[in-house]
Amino acid sequence: SVHAISGVPPIVRRGVLLDIAGHFHLDALPENFAITPQQLEEVCEHQHVEVRAGDVVLFRTGWAKFWRDPQKFITAGAGAQVTGPGPELPGAEWLSQRRVFAAGSDTVAFEKVPDPNMPVHVHLLVEKGIHIVECLNLEELATSQIYEFLFAAAPMKLEGGTGAPVRPIAIAASA
Repeated sequence: SVHAISGVPPIVRRGVLLDIAGHFHLDALPENFAITPQQLEEVCEHQHVEVRAGDVVLFRTGWAKFWRDPQKFITAGAGAQVTGPGPELPGAEWLSQRRVFAAGSDTVAFEKVPDPNMPVHVHLLVEKGIHIVECLNLEELATSQIYEFLFAAAPMKLEGGTGAPVRPIAIAASA
């Protein structure tokens, strides 16, 4: 199959962390927070990083701190609906305009949810072929202010699957 995860080779690329929560001096973004292109530009400028074609771009929202609280991490909203911060379609288009290879975050859904149409997933994955990585722990990178690194991950070769678990590794240049 043309979109099977089994055809994705190991990912070894330049990684960029955009610490959105840190930029706003927050431990974690509010669950209804939409990450905008203007905010992404501001964070890049503040961190002195440039997003380039082929990069893996990771958004820190601070939601990794809720990892051990599934009620908050997965279903913060009413009922069983996933709720959380992330980019909406303009933020996804900001990424695709820069021709990134993959995007990820420390949230369960990458994009601002709830949105039953999942427009960020449709745009990045289906329309542009840009991979998405979710549920990342970006706290150590953010605390150390490591905004550029070598990103490495190998997707499991699941027959017929369109996604798979990865164990990502960030390798920072030594000072």
